[in-house]
Amino acid sequence: MKNKYIKKEDGYGGQATRRLIEEIIIPVVDNPAADRMDDSALLKVKTRNILFSTDGYVVKPLFFPGGDIGQLAVSGTINDIIAQGGEAKFISAGVIVEEGFLIDNFKKIIESAAAEARSAGVEIVCGDIKVVEPGAADGIFITTAGIGERINGLFRDGISPRDEVIVTGAVAEHGAAIFQARNDILEGTLEGTAVIKSDVAALNGLYGTMEKYSADIKFMRDPTRGGLAEVAMELAEMAGMSVELSQKAIPVKDWVKGLAYITGIDYLYLACEGRMVIICGAGKAEGIVKSLKADGFSDAARIGEIKTGNGASLKTAAGGARYLTSGEIAQIPRIC
Repeated sequence: MKNKYIKKEDGYGGQATRRLIEEIIIPVVDNPAADRMDDSALLKVKTRNILFSTDGYVVKPLFFPGGDIGQLAVSGTINDIIAQGGEAKFISAGVIVEEGFLIDNFKKIIESAAAEARSAGVEIVCGDIKVVEPGAADGIFITTAGIGERINGLFRDGISPRDEVIVTGAVAEHGAAIFQARNDILEGTLEGTAVIKSDVAALNGLYGTMEKYSADIKFMRDPTRGGLAEVAMELAEMAGMSVELSQKAIPVKDWVKGLAYITGIDYLYLACEGRMVIICGAGKAEGIVKSLKADGFSDAARIGEIKTGNGASLKTAAGGARYLTSGEIAQIPRIC
């Protein structure tokens, strides 16, 4: 690494984060599962394939429209397992909390985490808590680890031209909610719509579609840090192909567009915490989207296609082409 100190950009999920992982963490950890840099590690234990994932949560504010750090910590780890074709089973949680943190707020966070786990059919089976001096943890930090069992044998190495890109719901809502909460803008309503709320949610509702279309789904990724654009760029690099998204097809709520318009932030780069990007075989998107809608993902849509070439691009509503790059917009820090 050229830099002597950790910078805030190293945690944004873009090229700086990837460089930090590739140059420092991966060489030290040094095992095939970690080398793939997936959201979960596929492990073989006797005759079963299990998935194991871990993540840290430092979101600010701790309570935001639509959720809180407890719900986010549980759903985020569940979704990382689902993104690897797994069904989440168990979670552990490590909590670092400041002395002087309100017991009532602590209880709300733990209750929120437990409720999310129960709703997703997942058990929080172990954990740890540490108390640090005031100012050392910005209130509370949570680290979760999850174990799941693979139910869909994703084969991302088989991604090919004409494969289709699906998103399970409207994008950018978590990032928009965090930005709005921090800056006290768009409070109340926007054109009669309720205050911006995060999309944070465990995606266990995908299990039915995952099983039904196990032969057709090739890749899944939840568009958290870096949003939809970052997933498209990573996918293009990983597959050695081009990912073309359609602006007209991408579901996004009017109030998110409004926030983007008045602030200059690009909603393609705003985080989701309750959405999944799915790559499926050519001609399979229609059936998968229909299945998703039947399972409650009402805004699911086919939003693009895999093509020959390289890089990620957006076919604009006006018919032009716009290339997506990691350095195009500064990401919002500490969204998860």
